[in-house]
Amino acid sequence: MAANALVERLHLRACSQAPGRQRWESRHLVGRTVLAKRLAMVIQSQDGIDDVKINERTGRIKITFEPGEDRDLEPFLRYSLFYLLFDVRGAVNPRTDDRRETTAQGASANDLLDLLKMFPPNKRDLTAAPLWSVANNLMNFLPELALVGIVNVVNGSTFNALSAIGLKSPRAQVLGLGVAAGAAFAAELATERKRRRAWRKVAQKSQHDIRTATYAHVQDLDMEFIDQRNSGELYNLIGENSSKVGKFLETGADDMFQRAVTAVIIVATLGAVSPLLALTTLAPLPIIAVGSRFVKDKTGPLYAQQQESESAFARFLTNNLGDLGIIKSFTAEDREAARMQKASAELNTDTDNAIQSSARYSDQMRLFISVAFAVAMVLGGSMVAGKKITPAMFTLILFFVPKLLVRMEGMGESYDQYQSAAHASKGILKTLRQKPTIVSGSEVLEPGTVKGALLLDRVTFGYKPDRLILRDFSLEIPARGSIALVGATGSGKSTVVKLLMRFYDPSSGRITLDGRNVRDLDLHSLRRSIGFVSQDVFLFDGSVYDNIAYGRPEASFDEVVQAAKAAEADGFIRELTDGYRAQVGERGRRLSGGQRQRISIARAFLKNPSVFIFDEATSAVDNETEMAIQRSIARVARDRTSILIAHRLSTIRHADRIIVMDDGRIAESGTHEELLRHNGLYSALWRVQTGETSARSGSGTAA
Repeated sequence: MAANALVERLHLRACSQAPGRQRWESRHLVGRTVLAKRLAMVIQSQDGIDDVKINERTGRIKITFEPGEDRDLEPFLRYSLFYLLFDVRGAVNPRTDDRRETTAQGASANDLLDLLKMFPPNKRDLTAAPLWSVANNLMNFLPELALVGIVNVVNGSTFNALSAIGLKSPRAQVLGLGVAAGAAFAAELATERKRRRAWRKVAQKSQHDIRTATYAHVQDLDMEFIDQRNSGELYNLIGENSSKVGKFLETGADDMFQRAVTAVIIVATLGAVSPLLALTTLAPLPIIAVGSRFVKDKTGPLYAQQQESESAFARFLTNNLGDLGIIKSFTAEDREAARMQKASAELNTDTDNAIQSSARYSDQMRLFISVAFAVAMVLGGSMVAGKKITPAMFTLILFFVPKLLVRMEGMGESYDQYQSAAHASKGILKTLRQKPTIVSGSEVLEPGTVKGALLLDRVTFGYKPDRLILRDFSLEIPARGSIALVGATGSGKSTVVKLLMRFYDPSSGRITLDGRNVRDLDLHSLRRSIGFVSQDVFLFDGSVYDNIAYGRPEASFDEVVQAAKAAEADGFIRELTDGYRAQVGERGRRLSGGQRQRISIARAFLKNPSVFIFDEATSAVDNETEMAIQRSIARVARDRTSILIAHRLSTIRHADRIIVMDDGRIAESGTHEELLRHNGLYSALWRVQTGETSARSGSGTAA
């Protein structure tokens, strides 16, 4: 499961293990006093633990216990550390000595750093990337130094180093410096290629880890979390947010580092020429530091709004592209195009507001730097006039100062990338800190051992606490029996299915399978024991074979064919151009509704489950297809527990028992014949669907 993957990703290393004593180390504990104390309390609460000492300066953990015990503490330590770092409330990592600032929306100033600590780049790549940046920066200065040398030679100066190697004439020295400049340009290009590749590797590694771990974690979260979110929003979270982090690492972080190295080299050079020039150049830095804090608070909400607009735009596209046929059928193309234009305009406005806000800060910062450099150049010129520095040194200043100005021009773009990455990290961390409430049990159901006896005992449940769907609901389903659930929309039929599959847990009562509480069962083995066929059939964009074999990828081709035959799907599959290798298209759009449904039945049958659930499996097909699907259901559900949910009563009349639900309770129960004789709610529904009510009404009018 994804939570397990995140747990395994945490840094925890065994230092030593001896009878009665274990030493561990975790970098997550370094500098975190509160986290260390909380973890010590959790470990101390375990039976048999005598003493726990954690050094937050080194991240070392020392645990002592009874010498005669052989304890495997690693799983416990990993999970304890995981849930303390990312608790269910989504709180930031607990610290006392480094309480972190938050933006107006509660975003941690270190969200990006926290995310990268969870998914650290490869150490070798992370070391190589800055080194190549430094090398590229140094190579970038060499052509200017060569040009300065040429200017000085033209003005009558002589380089002793060049004279020592035989280049004594001005012409020879200019030629030598020109060759050196050309070599420097070539070296700069080579190191730049290496630099970009190194930073790209850093970015791709982190982006890949973030993307895959977030996707896996979302899969493991409760259906409540997933049901409350649009698929476009989830795509934006997993795809777009990780891309923003990767983009910052690939270009933004590199640019910031390059500018810092450039500034250090230039300021150091100016300091060597004249400390006063260096101080003049550094004068704007305090103003920039104070201004950056102010601008950060001001631009934070704007970037948060941009992030929300991107999510809303992704939701709009996902919804509309999901079924363009509906838009066409209602001739709503112009209306939806107008909505698209409005959503895109809002996104553009919010993006422009965020970028313009940071751009104003960048422009002001560059203005301060430009003024400082102008003063430095005037001061340098005065020093030349006063013979305090040489013209050669002043020429160097004239080359270096514009170079730093050019470097500073791109700071706004880097800052934009940083802000986007920080807010994207906030969204990712918020999701990763979500803790599933549906926790897998430890009892594994061995294949072939499940009989399929189900019991819902006094179950109460609601998707919201103040709106209950089931109230003190009890239902017993015998092994290998068939029951049908009928009732009005919202009566709780599909909710029963979701509870049986543990998509949700009841707020009270219990659910058992073969006498064992489903909360105690391993989730994977529980769901493997249930074959689910939904009203809204979802087929993956792949071949017919791939979709049928989805539940059992290791199944042979013959087993897939047998499942298709059982679902009466083999005939139409072989008529397709590529047979079982035919592509079904996105969500199976290249197939008819009945064909999709029969592939769905074959897919469930191939799992060989002990329990079948058919949720409105024939609701959207014609009568002939309905009869074929009914035959498929009867064939695949033979000798298995089956639960049928339907509005068409004709499809469930042969069930062993029919449960009529009304407002979360069982209103009636019995066989088809018994319920008709009872002349209650089921009988009334039957008369409406068979037309008897209309016939009687018509006869009465005629009379």
